[in-house]
Amino acid sequence: MNPPEAGSRSGRSRLVRPCAVRAPAVAIVVMAMLLTILARTTGSGWLVVMASGLVPLFVLGAVAPVVPLLRAGVTLGIPPHAMVGRAVVVEVTIDGRARGLTLCVRDPATGWIHGEGPSSGTVPAVPARRGVWPAIVVELRSAAPFGLVTWHRTVRVPLVRPLEVAPVPIAGRAPLSRHDPRGDAAEGGGSRRGGETVRGIRAYAPGDPYRLVHWPATARWGDVMVRELDDDVPPRLVLVVDLSGDDPDAAEELASRAAGLAVDALAAARQVVLATVEATGAVTAVVETPTDAGRRLARAVPGSTTSPEARPGDVVVRLGATGDGAHP
Repeated sequence: MNPPEAGSRSGRSRLVRPCAVRAPAVAIVVMAMLLTILARTTGSGWLVVMASGLVPLFVLGAVAPVVPLLRAGVTLGIPPHAMVGRAVVVEVTIDGRARGLTLCVRDPATGWIHGEGPSSGTVPAVPARRGVWPAIVVELRSAAPFGLVTWHRTVRVPLVRPLEVAPVPIAGRAPLSRHDPRGDAAEGGGSRRGGETVRGIRAYAPGDPYRLVHWPATARWGDVMVRELDDDVPPRLVLVVDLSGDDPDAAEELASRAAGLAVDALAAARQVVLATVEATGAVTAVVETPTDAGRRLARAVPGSTTSPEARPGDVVVRLGATGDGAHP
């Protein structure tokens, strides 16, 4: 089995509690009561012996599941980043001798799976919320060996590398200027031409602007030569994301909108600057890939971020409490 991208330290917790009394346990109790009543009515010693035998069976079956729960330790291997609603593969390792266990990961959520220790395997898990998870909660259950009473234990497994869950991008068109009708309203903008950088010298072609004529090369070669410039450079997109507010659902929608705009701009080979607030304070930095943008937005928390200094030609889009749309 390949090693996981991000591991965890083994999680253990000694707090074990019963969570369900199963049908066989109820049947044993009822049977013991009936045998006791019949023994008193008939005076039969065998019925007393049978009723007395059911008591230790019940006690043993009710307490025995605690043993595998206390023996089991859990280690998780999970990628360091994920996206809300999209499954990731989690490697689950059960340490110690334990039989008859079922377990599930709470968030990112998995279904209930059967396991015995020591063993390991992989299960798909689906994150339900955006954010950063330094630890993941795992619930263990056992009713072994007789299935009379189910006990459970909750284990908090700390991760070596926190899991960063990015928002789901909402498809959007990143604007190219303040008045671009294709996308969110913005400040500034406009393509800046690459006329400052000369790629080379070539012969004149009909339609070339007069300003591109390279006179020294023209005089040397005897033909009209022009400078070949870099292509137009699309404007840089600056996303200012403010997740402040009383509505957490609105904040998640803002994060998803920001992710969609970043993905659209990066697909067009535009540079994207993301300004957010993290637990350590305001952060403004360039994101180079959709994954980088998602991880930055995963770490974003409510708070007013400072507006970054925009360069000439930058397109600034503000999302959140700072207001959506164009500003004078």
